[in-house]
Amino acid sequence: MYTLSQLTTDSEYQFRVIAVNDIGASEPGPASDSVICKDPFDKPSQPGEIDTMTVTKDYITINWEAPACDGGKPVLGYWIEYRKSGESAWKKCNKERTKDKQYTQGGLQEATEYEFRVFAENETGISRPRRTATGIKTKLGVGNKPALRKEMDEVSAKLGQTATLKCQIIGRPVPEIKWYKGGKEIKEGRKYAATSDGRNHTLTISTDQQEDEGLYTCKAVNEAGECETSGSLVLEAAPQFPVPLKDKFFATCGSTVRIHVVYIGRPQPKIMWLYGAKALEPSENVI
Repeated sequence: MYTLSQLTTDSEYQFRVIAVNDIGASEPGPASDSVICKDPFDKPSQPGEIDTMTVTKDYITINWEAPACDGGKPVLGYWIEYRKSGESAWKKCNKERTKDKQYTQGGLQEATEYEFRVFAENETGISRPRRTATGIKTKLGVGNKPALRKEMDEVSAKLGQTATLKCQIIGRPVPEIKWYKGGKEIKEGRKYAATSDGRNHTLTISTDQQEDEGLYTCKAVNEAGECETSGSLVLEAAPQFPVPLKDKFFATCGSTVRIHVVYIGRPQPKIMWLYGAKALEPSENVI
């Protein structure tokens, strides 16, 4: 039996034997099967499911079960990492390996969702991570429900131009803003554009039809409550005659002629009748 040392882990080797006596060395014997040099023990399996123990506005405490398999060597401890939900980079929680199967991470932001993952380690190496099934959200400290600072005013605009509705609503945490018309939520796109800086909220409308006018509502919601304000959009349009007036009307002498005309416009137009170039005034013959 012969023991070789200082081999490279995960490298593949073959061996052969040469006999030697006082006369000399023999031809090498047949090569052995390939052998991969590795630790006879494995890394631990990933830790058990992670549970949430305590959640406050600035810290979260989690715990977990030991790995189902320790890889043949005792688990030396655990490493924990965390990140805000939606971020890609993980941050280390503990600077030194911990033997406890629970951990409290402080210094967190209130009303913010976090994710955690835990690694187990033995002498062979570190396991695959176990992640929290869902994000864990810290609680809100002293929050303020949305409050109205400036109501939405009625706005007038010319049909075909843009119109902007404005209001001021504040809250802590900053509320989510949604706009509605006729009880239906407005989706941003070619026609609608919404902006908000946490206090001032605007909705810009590219008007292209008379139906764009009406009552609009801005609704603000956070974890502490909600509030809303509404305002009307009035669209002004130049007078138009959708149906042209006939060129000629026929009637017998002494009979009554009624002439009907269809017109639109906003504000409501003032109607004036002309005979030739002369304005007609109400009389016995003209009503």
